[in-house]
Amino acid sequence: MAEKRSCSLLGCLFNPRLYGVIVGVLSLWAMIAAISASVYLLAKYDDIKDVPDSLKAYYRYATLDVILILISLIVVGIYLLGIYKANEHYLTPFIVLLVLDFLGYIASEVLARNSGHGGPDRWKKNLLEIFVFSCIFSIVSHLYRVFGRQRQLQEQRLAGYRSISSSQEHIAM
Repeated sequence: MAEKRSCSLLGCLFNPRLYGVIVGVLSLWAMIAAISASVYLLAKYDDIKDVPDSLKAYYRYATLDVILILISLIVVGIYLLGIYKANEHYLTPFIVLLVLDFLGYIASEVLARNSGHGGPDRWKKNLLEIFVFSCIFSIVSHLYRVFGRQRQLQEQRLAGYRSISSSQEHIAM
């Protein structure tokens, strides 16, 4: 059975699991918004000829986008399960997803800049995005270390109990 813990307000605010859950919920919210936009685009327009020019690039990749977001939703679900179970191994796919998403963001920004779509004040938005990715990555990697440390302490405690109970020495009373 899981032990019930009481948490003070300050203790809960400094708990890394809280911030991990916030990251997971915000990721779910963003993915649900993206998948609903792609599904709406696919449902509204039957053929690419009917799509306005400003949405043609999105329409071409809408099906692929839906598939990738469904995979990402599974990864975020595993991430939230890992936070619930306090197991760092469940967080690994989300860390990989973060890195791949950041690399994709950099690649898309470089392609936009090379094709002339980047504005003169685009660097401010890019700097903000890099800051957000860095914060999310640091929260998740800190959570990974905390869960790993907790698991090691539990294993050491269990190993200590086993060595005492399985002792071969007979102590006379």
